[in-house]
Amino acid sequence: MSIYDLDLNTRKLLGLEYFQQEFTAKDFVEKLSQNHSDSIGGNPELIEGRKSLGNDDNSFSRSNGDDSGSHESHLAALDPKPYIRTFEFALQELQRLRLDTTLREQNLEKEAKSLELDYSQTVVNLSGNFDNIYSEFKYLDTRVDRLASSTAEVGKYLEEVDFFKKRSSETHFISKCFLSYVETKRCDELDRLWNSDSPQDKMKCADTVRQLLIISKKIVIADIDAVRSSIERMAETLEKELLNLFDDAYRGDDPNKFLIMKYCASILTDFNGGNSVIQVFVNQHPFFIVKEKILDSASVANTNSSLSTLANPDTDLSIIDDMATKLVEEIGTTMREETVYISLVFNKNPQEVILVFLERMFAQSIEERMESFLTSADSVSSLAYIRCLNAGYNAVSALVEELKVFFNEKNLDNDGAISLVLDQYFNDVFVPYIDNDNYLEREKKSIQEIIQNYLWSFQQNYNHTKLSREQSIFSRFTSSGDLLSGSPVSPGSVAGTPLQSASTSALDNSAADRSSTISDKGRIGNFMRMVGADRRSVTLNNEKSDSSINLEDFIQVEIIQKILRSVTESVKRVLELSNPGEASTEASDILDILLELVGKGYIEITVDMVISQLSQDAKSTDVDLGYFKSIRKVTISVFLLSQLVNTTLLPLANSSPTIKKQMVILMNTYLLRLEERINTCMQSYADFFNIRVAHILSKQKKRDYILDEDSIEEIKMGCTITGLEVLRFLDIVYHVARDSLDSSNFTHLLIEIGTRLRELLLENMLKFTITVSGGAIVLFEAKEYQQVVDRWNIKELSHSFSILIDLANMYATQPQGVAMLVKEGNLAKLTPSLMRQYLARRADYFTTNIHRLVNDSSSEQYIPSTPPTSYGFF
Repeated sequence: MSIYDLDLNTRKLLGLEYFQQEFTAKDFVEKLSQNHSDSIGGNPELIEGRKSLGNDDNSFSRSNGDDSGSHESHLAALDPKPYIRTFEFALQELQRLRLDTTLREQNLEKEAKSLELDYSQTVVNLSGNFDNIYSEFKYLDTRVDRLASSTAEVGKYLEEVDFFKKRSSETHFISKCFLSYVETKRCDELDRLWNSDSPQDKMKCADTVRQLLIISKKIVIADIDAVRSSIERMAETLEKELLNLFDDAYRGDDPNKFLIMKYCASILTDFNGGNSVIQVFVNQHPFFIVKEKILDSASVANTNSSLSTLANPDTDLSIIDDMATKLVEEIGTTMREETVYISLVFNKNPQEVILVFLERMFAQSIEERMESFLTSADSVSSLAYIRCLNAGYNAVSALVEELKVFFNEKNLDNDGAISLVLDQYFNDVFVPYIDNDNYLEREKKSIQEIIQNYLWSFQQNYNHTKLSREQSIFSRFTSSGDLLSGSPVSPGSVAGTPLQSASTSALDNSAADRSSTISDKGRIGNFMRMVGADRRSVTLNNEKSDSSINLEDFIQVEIIQKILRSVTESVKRVLELSNPGEASTEASDILDILLELVGKGYIEITVDMVISQLSQDAKSTDVDLGYFKSIRKVTISVFLLSQLVNTTLLPLANSSPTIKKQMVILMNTYLLRLEERINTCMQSYADFFNIRVAHILSKQKKRDYILDEDSIEEIKMGCTITGLEVLRFLDIVYHVARDSLDSSNFTHLLIEIGTRLRELLLENMLKFTITVSGGAIVLFEAKEYQQVVDRWNIKELSHSFSILIDLANMYATQPQGVAMLVKEGNLAKLTPSLMRQYLARRADYFTTNIHRLVNDSSSEQYIPSTPPTSYGFF
């Protein structure tokens, strides 16, 4: 190969295929130079020198003198001629390629433009052809429509011709049969059709007889009655035979029984509307035959035995719901099963058969069962009756809704006729029981009976207590010898029943209070005054009254909860059974019953009984204050009652603002009245405490505080027996009140009790002579009282008791220290006259010139805290 020839790799670089790939000028130049670089021999120094020379034109100028010789040697080794030849040839080849490429590009552009023109011309030609095809197709479509219209007219005409032909044939056949009856009173042709085995022949015979009956009733000819009678006999024969065939298939076990029944039903439906076959199907159904006998015997007996538990308000309502559901669940099952058979047999008029079946089911089965069910329940109690009525109402209502859904799913009630009839039948069953005032009256009567049953034990105990009190009064009166033999008194005549009327809803006041309302003139006035005197005598002798009440006789929250649950159950029934317009009146009536029987006859009487018992136990030796805890039960009971009224009864009266306002006023009036009774009860408790503590302090011995310095044992004991008894009683009163009252009332009562205790203790100090040693005991007792009151966490009360500590400290101080004590602290606030009274109780009052410590100069008077006059409730 000559020096000017290019190697194979270089020729490939200059080919057009190389430039059609990914191309960069740098790679192209490197590949052109690569062959010449390889020919140098692979000397790295030469190659590196060549790169340096190519990369940095100023390298020689930056080199020093020592490096110039090295570079010259490198350049001398590099021959540039091959590179120049290669690049020149490459440049010529590239110019040739550019020229060829340009020519090819121009030729291709010309060809593309020519093809585009051809394509456009083709599209124009095709568009014209398409318009021609569309016009031809439209013309063809128009001709087809005209042909179809003509064909339809011909078809309609042919159908009319066929119809008239059939009518003419039928008319001819009917005329022929009628003439046969006119001439011979029979028709052999009809007999032949009826005795044929072909169902079509039998249907034709039945249809012909039906037409003949219509004609015989319209045509007036001679001997028409005989003709009509013959035709009617034939019709009766047909109907009787078809009904017998239907009944035999219905009762039999033939595998094709439903096909036979369907065949008979279809013929009879066309013959006379199918009423007769429908009646046979319904009347002969086993459900209406067998169940009648069962309902009259075992079913009713089992129901009566189960209903006896419904008189108990605490009975689980699921029992009555199960009983009511069992009464109708078989009805729903039977109806769903029979609907399948009805749709199969009476395929021409299944809805009509279903309506007849439903009418018979409601009238005979459901209505009779409900009547028997409610009659049995009414013989048990009003509660059992209304519970059964409500359960039956819900069960039948659920059955009706279930059947509506079922018939809609089966596409048997698309027009809503069955749903309308179901609603009507449902109303027919229950309207006699709920569409009048009878139901609401029974509901109120039931509530009254429930309350009276729950409160029967309380009522009996209350009456027994009143009777015992009156008998005790009567016996004490007769023992006084003042009762005349001609003026008998019946103690039992005054005993009343708290649940019978409002006038007897509260406990009788004490005999002393009753005597103030009776005239002083006459035997009755003397009688009542003697009763009061006798009771005061018994109290002073510390004898407990025979008419005291056991703890279990007082209010029970469980009973209130049961009563309110029954009322809630009643309200639920009222919402379901009564008209919306009657709900407000019923709610008002229920509130009246609750306030009368529970509010007055139970809650208020309990409060009055507590008040009365407190007055009796004030000076008794054996006192059990457990009954006072009934006040907390009263508070809980009234809260529950208020909750029921606010959440259940008042919302019922939303439709009548007037009635609702009256109910609110009535409830608020009751709460205010009860609050006053609670306040009275708190005051009675404080009075009881006052009387009881005064009675205990009255037993204080004169020499309890007269001790000399040698009475070490008495001083070590700290409190006197009387003081210990007061402290024990104070602890009992505190814990009973804490367990009986809410925080607010409890605090008010403690302030009242604490104030009265302080006054009693201050008065008690003025009754005894106290030595210095006895003063130590007084001081110990005062500190004990102070500690008890401090535990009540009432600052003002604790501060008020400090006067006791100061006075006791005055008694326990030696004579020389008294002068300083009376001039500071609480003692300095006492009036001189009052201070002199307390100083005078010191045993050394005159012997140590203490009486000269206090003069008559004015001083600030110590004013004790006044007790509250009212207690909050709720």
